[in-house]
Amino acid sequence: LVLRFVPSVTRKENIDEDEEVMGSIVEIVADINSGELGRVEHSGSSWQARAEGDQTILKGEQVKIIGRDNITWIVQKI
Repeated sequence: LVLRFVPSVTRKENIDEDEEVMGSIVEIVADINSGELGRVEHSGSSWQARAEGDQTILKGEQVKIIGRDNITWIVQKI
């Protein structure tokens, strides 16, 4: 019950990490077909990603991270 009223430092750190990642240029490592999920590589790890709008982005292309939806990065072609 006490934890409920103690501010969480972890949550703030996660928000700061998101701000640092926004605008990063990353590489597609698994195709993102229109309306589907693919994967990007960021900081040495592979992450789920989806394209902004109705885009298809192929493996090897460079994209910019523009947002996040839970554990999925939202990217756009550059």
